[in-house]
Amino acid sequence: MANSADNQEELVGNVTNLITSLATLAKLIKGIFTPSTPLPPITKAELAMGMTFREGLSAMDIASEIMDKQSKLGLNIGPQRSGRENMSVKMEAIRVQTMHKYLTEKAVIRTRIPLNAINVQLNGTAGPYPVVGTGTNSQPYMDGYSEGIIT
Repeated sequence: MANSADNQEELVGNVTNLITSLATLAKLIKGIFTPSTPLPPITKAELAMGMTFREGLSAMDIASEIMDKQSKLGLNIGPQRSGRENMSVKMEAIRVQTMHKYLTEKAVIRTRIPLNAINVQLNGTAGPYPVVGTGTNSQPYMDGYSEGIIT
């Protein structure tokens, strides 16, 4: 009887350790994908350079990269053992082509400038009098919706 109680205690301890280990693992994975510090803002020069050197979206490049990653994980991306075509590969290509079509043909880029985001300083003269001034945008600017960049 004591042996059965010991086994139950050991089982409860093992289950508790497993749950604790899973919770720790979940926190670790979440920490990997959550940046510890906010990303720095992109400068105008970096933005202009990126626009110049970006090659654009390609459905075939995206699908082939996804399939390459699946292959590295050990998933079969070739024909099935029976010799039939691998339908999951075809479906992946269809998914990517559909998303690519919607992003390139239907996405609308909206501009959003928050309140007080633009600061202006003015120095000059008006005849013999110096003119000095400062200002900010008193209203947010929204080209369409205020949430997100691509809608």
